[in-house]
Amino acid sequence: MTAVGFSKILTPVGIIFHLLLFFTSLQISVNAQNVAPVPKELAGEGMGNKAGVRARLSQLGVNYIATFLKDILIQQVLSVTPENEEFTVQFNDTKARLTDLVLSVQHGPGPLKTKTEAPSQVNIELPEIAFECKATLADGGNNKKVIFHVDTSTLFLNVSSLHHPQGAPKFLISKCQLHLDNKALSISLEGEGGANNNERKAILTELGPELLQQLTCSRIVYVIEERVNQRFALLPSKLNLAQLNNNFIVEDLLKKVEAVRQRQRRAEPPIQTSNENAPVDPDLFASFNVSRADKLLLDYTIIDVRADHRGVEVDSSGEVSLRGRGGTPFGPMPLTLPLLANEENMLQMLVSDFMPNSLLYHGHSIGLFNARVDTKTPHFGSLMRTTCPASTGLLFCLGDFFPTLRRLHPDHSLALLFSTLQSPVIKFRPQSSGGITFSLVGRIIMSLLEGNATKTNKMKETEVAQMQMNVNAHMKIKLSSTTVRPKITLDKISLKTLTPGILAQEELDRSVLLSKEVLQRMVNDILRGGIPIPVHPLLRLHRPKVKIQDRALLLLTNVEFNEPLIRQIVGASLDIKRGV
Repeated sequence: MTAVGFSKILTPVGIIFHLLLFFTSLQISVNAQNVAPVPKELAGEGMGNKAGVRARLSQLGVNYIATFLKDILIQQVLSVTPENEEFTVQFNDTKARLTDLVLSVQHGPGPLKTKTEAPSQVNIELPEIAFECKATLADGGNNKKVIFHVDTSTLFLNVSSLHHPQGAPKFLISKCQLHLDNKALSISLEGEGGANNNERKAILTELGPELLQQLTCSRIVYVIEERVNQRFALLPSKLNLAQLNNNFIVEDLLKKVEAVRQRQRRAEPPIQTSNENAPVDPDLFASFNVSRADKLLLDYTIIDVRADHRGVEVDSSGEVSLRGRGGTPFGPMPLTLPLLANEENMLQMLVSDFMPNSLLYHGHSIGLFNARVDTKTPHFGSLMRTTCPASTGLLFCLGDFFPTLRRLHPDHSLALLFSTLQSPVIKFRPQSSGGITFSLVGRIIMSLLEGNATKTNKMKETEVAQMQMNVNAHMKIKLSSTTVRPKITLDKISLKTLTPGILAQEELDRSVLLSKEVLQRMVNDILRGGIPIPVHPLLRLHRPKVKIQDRALLLLTNVEFNEPLIRQIVGASLDIKRGV
């Protein structure tokens, strides 16, 4: 190829390359302009940290969970029928197969014991289990029924607590042993009597403990490592803030189960599902822009699991972000649980103020906290006028705060449109260090309303003035089982005019005290729905107590499992034909 020909090829390639660079830089520039500014109070914080929530299940909590799951898992172990489940038995004269194995528990287990140890292991002992195993002993064309009856036994399980790459819980059975001696085992064999049968009963009695251990442990491994882990992997790790209810989780799980079935039949690539279009809970965000609230997702992704003599510790994200994509330009401060486990409570959980601040940051970026006060607003609607007609009997209205506005635009209805100029900031601190603080920088646009609203016509709305609002406040909180509900009290308010020809600064300075009630209500509306406690809906907190730490809330609580939801997850089948 000549140099000229080679240059002809390079020229268009170079043009394409430079065009790509141009459009890439343009896109980066556009994205940078769309990124909400970081409040100076949070700038550069915690960028190397990922855990916004750190929880410790005490030995009491671990024992509760193991006890709760015991009956559910035993039921599944008894009913499950893994494919090709059979065992070969070598008799003196021939080999036979044990098939059609059916387990049933006669009584037990007794009170179980649990122990946690590093790095992430839970040891479980289930004593006093009496059970039977019915099977078919197939010897060529000669089939006989056999029953293994166990008077008492003890099951030992070592379970490693891990997590899937996408952040869901994951469990591995690192040890499974069924302890029983030959005296606790008796054999019933169809057609008893005769030297041949007695010989076979003796061999089955000798091999019985090992065979029953293999049978029991293989089923336990199947139920936990295959079924339960698969269901947990299908659970959403990020849930819509406007839809944190059980029905959605079950419906979403069933959709994913059906998607897995279809992929198994058609061998198609994985189907990604999302809860962005889940129906909105009208009570959670009653005062927010609900049409946008469902775009915020709370991230339950498990980052790390550890265990020691105090219990099991779990780190999770706790980030709220737009569509669950992350990208919060600050992080949580380091979290340190108390050195001693509180054995009076099942759960100790630290929730960083990163969690509410990420909610406020991304909520601000989509205008979630924009609010409007006008003539239709309860409690304040009658005050939203520049002048007060004598017929209303009102002692004052908004125009009395702003004489210039009243003089220039008498007898008009008013609307106030509030928006945040940067994301509000919450900082958790103990009372000795100032308590929980809240700060906000916002803008209020004042508009005149003219005309009468009808079904076909809207009132004419004309913007006439703007002011900037700076608020510093302290906060008290109340806890429910799912939500931290704050009550904000304003400490300092400053209003700065952005339109001095209409709103004189002197008027704003005088109006601050008079308008405090309106502004305090407006600020409280931002967190009226509460801050969700980042506990997965699989668990319910029971009468949580709170201690305020530096930059985190320490919750001390007992927990309850959501039993119907757990049964759905553990018992749901990916294979309808097996019906398990």
